[in-house]
Amino acid sequence: MSSSRPRCGPPVCPRAQDLIRANLEEQAARWSEADRDEAYRRLLLLASDDLYRWLKDAYLPAEHLVRQTYVRQLRGGLEVDEQALAARRAFNTMLRDDLVDLARPEIHKLREPLA
Repeated sequence: MSSSRPRCGPPVCPRAQDLIRANLEEQAARWSEADRDEAYRRLLLLASDDLYRWLKDAYLPAEHLVRQTYVRQLRGGLEVDEQALAARRAFNTMLRDDLVDLARPEIHKLREPLA
């Protein structure tokens, strides 16, 4: 016997699957953000004075700008404007170049603490 009514169980109902998927994605985002925040706190604790100042004075404001422009526009389904793209590009460049230059001596010290 066939029914024209769709079954609405988690494995079949598309709406239920969408809700479950959205919930899982939200939890994963929260967990990864919590992990990222914990790693950032540890980095602040272990960083030299120069790296600590750079993280507080340069990295944090740049990350905040990217979140308030680029990330907010992406998550909102909006067209990403030029200001947001510029903020993202500058942030990526800062991570790729400045952070590497500042972090290399830190990593060397961690590899050879008695050197």
